Amino acid sequence: MTFVLSAEATIAMDAESDMLKARHATLAKLASKHSSVPYDVLKKELGVESVRELEEIFVSAKYAGVCNGRLNCRDEAVEFSDWMTQPVQEGEIEDMTQLLSQWIGKCESVHQDLLQQLATSEKEFAEQKEREARVQAEIEKTQKQIESGAIARDRSPSSTALFSKEKRENAKRARGVGRPFKRH
Repeated sequence: MTFVLSAEATIAMDAESDMLKARHATLAKLASKHSSVPYDVLKKELGVESVRELEEIFVSAKYAGVCNGRLNCRDEAVEFSDWMTQPVQEGEIEDMTQLLSQWIGKCESVHQDLLQQLATSEKEFAEQKEREARVQAEIEKTQKQIESGAIARDRSPSSTALFSKEKRENAKRARGVGRPFKRH
């Protein structure tokens, strides 16, 4: 049995097919600009009322190879991971060139900042190494002087005269020597 479609049915199918292609193109355009698009935005952009229609369009676009991703029902968003590119318009090339030039400028600026930070870090590292070398040399010099007897070994505060006198007085007080008795 052969089905013959009327001209009206053919036109309706063509219009429906064109509408679906336009919706797929809209999905691809949104996917190229955003990795995740909320259902509300998609419904408005695609001209659909229900989430069910939106999901059907996304699934058909996925099977057609227009875009790839997943439906995130919890966050009510479509998360795109891949999409079909659209033909580039004449004016878009200038915009892309300008954006890429700005990006290159920012990359060069970041590169210069990193080089400056690296130079500062290397300078501070060299200064720290120099300080450590001076301290180590001073330690070795002092050790040699101690070993040769040039510096007395007992350099504790208890060996000084002032500290010794104070220490003796504290010891007398602790023993009770030199302190009058209190009578009750």
